[in-house]
Amino acid sequence: MGRNEQFVWCSEGADFKIHTTRAYRTARFTYDKHWISLKLPKLRTLQHTLHIMAKQLTMFTEAMRDVHAYVNAQMTSCDCVETHITLFK
Repeated sequence: MGRNEQFVWCSEGADFKIHTTRAYRTARFTYDKHWISLKLPKLRTLQHTLHIMAKQLTMFTEAMRDVHAYVNAQMTSCDCVETHITLFK
């Protein structure tokens, strides 16, 4: 997009598509009948923050097992269950 080139990509089942335009420097992401259109500055911002969001999602997914264990312990207990808090670095 930075060089005003057009790009088109489709997944195997053609469910997911990416189209870019030359003149407007816009990318359109399409999944089935839903789409989102982003201009070049927004795409660059997304590129720089996507790894941060992926890391957060991984940490929350890993912590979900401990949350489920805590909730299950609380549901079967009449007493307060102490937890060990660990901070992520």
